[in-house]
Amino acid sequence: MKAIYVIVERNEDLFCACADNVHKIFGCGETMQEVKQSIFECIEIVKSFDDKNIPAGLKREYELVWKFAQVG
Repeated sequence: MKAIYVIVERNEDLFCACADNVHKIFGCGETMQEVKQSIFECIEIVKSFDDKNIPAGLKREYELVWKFAQVG
């Protein structure tokens, strides 16, 4: 199973996240739960694209690994 590393950053207003090793995966939310839901929804949207536009990392089994960026 391949790991997809999701890097989470926190600013004054939001949590924002993007996959470090798979293109097209982004999400934001006011809470960590919201940012996770946003990432899950983004993955479902991207997986609905034409096959040639789906990143290879989403075409096989994967697990999400959440990492928190050091800001500042």
